Amino acid sequence: MDIRNSVVLITSAGTVLGSTLANHFAALGATVIATDTNKESLEKTALHCQPHTEKLFLYHLADYSFESVQSLIKNVEQTLNENIDILVNYWPGSPFPSLFNSKSEDDLSQSMCSLACPFFSFGQASAEHMRNRHKNGIIINMVTYEDQQNKAGIENTSSMISGFTKSWAKELDPFNIRVGGVIPTLSSHTTHEESIVHWAQLQDELIRSTEYIVSNEYFNGRIMAA
Repeated sequence: MDIRNSVVLITSAGTVLGSTLANHFAALGATVIATDTNKESLEKTALHCQPHTEKLFLYHLADYSFESVQSLIKNVEQTLNENIDILVNYWPGSPFPSLFNSKSEDDLSQSMCSLACPFFSFGQASAEHMRNRHKNGIIINMVTYEDQQNKAGIENTSSMISGFTKSWAKELDPFNIRVGGVIPTLSSHTTHEESIVHWAQLQDELIRSTEYIVSNEYFNGRIMAA
C-alpha cells in the first residue's frame, strides 16, 4: 500500500513512540488520526508533529470500549469524509505478574484486560469498518516498553500479540485485509546510558518495521522483531 494519501489511525498517540509514529506517517504524506485517552499528551503530540499538523487530527477518547472506538471511526468518516486504511494498533506493554509474586487473580485479570481489551476493541472496530467499506486495509499490532521497568514480562505480552496477529490474519484474509505485528527484541543492556541509546535505536527499528509491513503487499500474518 502506498502510504502517501492513506489514512492512518494510531493508538496511544500521546506516548513517546505513538507521537513519533504520528509525525513519521504525516511526514510521508498520510492523513494521521491520533488518538489517546490523555488529552494533554495528545496536545504535546500536535506540537511534536509540526510542521505536519495539517495532516494530523487529534481524537481524545474517554475510554477504550468498542463503542467509543466505533464512534471515533464514524466521526472520522463524517467530519473528514475519509475511511481508515491503516490501523497502527500500538500499546505500551504492561508487565504481567511473575509466578512468584503475591498478586491475586484479580490483579492478573486486570493486567491482562488493561492491554487485551483496548487492543481488541481497536482491532475489531477497524476490521469491521474496513470490511464494510471494502477497503484493502492493514492492521499492524505493536507492543513495546517505554522504560526499563516495563521490560519485565514483555515476552508474555509479545506472545499474546503474536497470537492475535496470526488469528486475525486468517480471519480477515477473505476480505483482503492484511494483519502484521511488530514486537521488540529485548536487550541485555542494564546501565541507564545504554538503555537510553537502546530505546532510541529500538524506536527507529519499530517505525521502519511498521513502514515495511505497510509497503509490502505480501506481508500477512507474520511478526517482525525490531
